[in-house]
Amino acid sequence: MQPKEDFQRQIEARFQGHFREAWEEALGYVRQFPRESLLSANGFYSDVYRPRRDELAEKWSEMSQKRVVAVKDGARRLQEKNG
Repeated sequence: MQPKEDFQRQIEARFQGHFREAWEEALGYVRQFPRESLLSANGFYSDVYRPRRDELAEKWSEMSQKRVVAVKDGARRLQEKNG
């Protein structure tokens, strides 16, 4: 089992403060599928994971990158203001 600290460092940190939002979206998506698809390795891959993998990965990456840019821009403005 992965320790909580490792999960936070390796997974949550990638989302730059948007982990909860991405998690809720993923749960909503997965809830649309029958239990049989979720419990089957092949069913999960072909029915659930594969069809939206690239779309969600891109969306969540963009979400995280926007957060990084916003933080960097805010820090830059603060630095310019404080001169």
